[in-house]
Amino acid sequence: MKKCKICKKEISKRNKSGHCNSCAQKLIWKKNPHRYDGENNPFFGKKHNKKYIKCLKNRIREKNSNFKDGNRVRLYDKCIICGKKVTISCRSGLCGSCSMKKRWNNDNFIKKVMDNQLRGKNSPNYIHGKGYEPYTIEFTESLKKEIRNRDGNKCIICGMTKKEHYQKYNRNLEVHHIDHNKNNCKKSNLETRCKKCNIADNK
Repeated sequence: MKKCKICKKEISKRNKSGHCNSCAQKLIWKKNPHRYDGENNPFFGKKHNKKYIKCLKNRIREKNSNFKDGNRVRLYDKCIICGKKVTISCRSGLCGSCSMKKRWNNDNFIKKVMDNQLRGKNSPNYIHGKGYEPYTIEFTESLKKEIRNRDGNKCIICGMTKKEHYQKYNRNLEVHHIDHNKNNCKKSNLETRCKKCNIADNK
């Protein structure tokens, strides 16, 4: 048996080019990639007959294992935990609700969230309502830039640089109000923080 010069697939002895069909096609396209463009295309200006399109669809459905008697068939399996129906294509073998439970790994927390027990003041991220207060007109971008430059473009607590902050959070370093009063925009009341340190102080 002969072998293709490029991919080393077995080809028939009668093959004179020394290439398999796929490699031969690739070589032809390399030489002249636009040979079937526009009017050169044998299918130019033509359309498939509606009967032929219908026939093609039926052929595809007959060969496809997901179609039976012209209808789509979905193969189902059972969820490992609760036994609900899940499609066989689902790799984890879990339904949506069970996969979320597994991810969080805390049923009590899920129950509290569902019962709206972790909203408002009960939320662990609640900041005494101050997070919703608007900033003053004095708190401008130029002022923030000045504070960041003053602190050497680093978080004054953990020392994270501007470049590291962009890599981790895709944003610039934050400017924090020391006394948590958004109206007090004096330079002595402002300092540079990373996102993590700023959130920890605001809690």
